[in-house]
Amino acid sequence: MILLSDGGQNAGNADPIKMALLAKQLKVKIYTVGLGASGGSVFNYQGQMVFVPFDPTLLQQIAAVTEGKFFMASETTGLKQIYRELGRVLGWETQKTEVSSLFVGAAGLLLLVGGVISLVWTGRLP
Repeated sequence: MILLSDGGQNAGNADPIKMALLAKQLKVKIYTVGLGASGGSVFNYQGQMVFVPFDPTLLQQIAAVTEGKFFMASETTGLKQIYRELGRVLGWETQKTEVSSLFVGAAGLLLLVGGVISLVWTGRLP
């Protein structure tokens, strides 16, 4: 799982560390990406200036608890590099899936619908 955050908790009342421990029990690694400037930032939200603190410590703890990794992105180019590294770290699994039965089922359904329409329209089957 990839978590992009400023580290601040502004919604909900769940303890992030407890949730990280739960993720670890479920064998889910959390890779955290810290977005923000050290010391926090000020944003214009619905016409009001709002201070948003930056807390990389919480993000580091979440990554450590789940055996993931913490990344710090202070600019767009840094974020691109982080995405490249995450692409190498995260596992990819190729799996073949048989889909021909779906096409056969869809063709059968179309044949049935065509027969019903023909029966209703002309009073006989083709």
